[in-house]
Amino acid sequence: MADFNKVILMGRLTRDPELREVGTSVVCEAGIATNRKFKKKDGTPVEEKFFGDLVIWGKGGEVFEKFMSKGSPVHIEGYLKLDQWGEGENKRSKVRIVVDNFQFLSANESKKEQPSRDGGEDLGGF
Repeated sequence: MADFNKVILMGRLTRDPELREVGTSVVCEAGIATNRKFKKKDGTPVEEKFFGDLVIWGKGGEVFEKFMSKGSPVHIEGYLKLDQWGEGENKRSKVRIVVDNFQFLSANESKKEQPSRDGGEDLGGF
């Protein structure tokens, strides 16, 4: 059996994307929130909320930071990655979503102008 690690989410950004340099590359970090609505067997409505951390490397990260802001709707595809740091009792870990592909979704409240993803600027695989 082959392993499979793929995440597809559609939600809104929980904070403005932050871009920083790492060696000779750049990385953009942001947060996403999604909702899942369903009903229990007894008919009671339930709404589950998920908050995740996004990591977008390179040119895609630059584009993401330029055009997205807190509250912007987005569709992302990527994979889960466990980051660990520290030692002994101070060892910590966090699961992040490394974004391979994203799509800007239109919304009236979006603050930044969004580029067309069909043609136009080369996004380096995004």
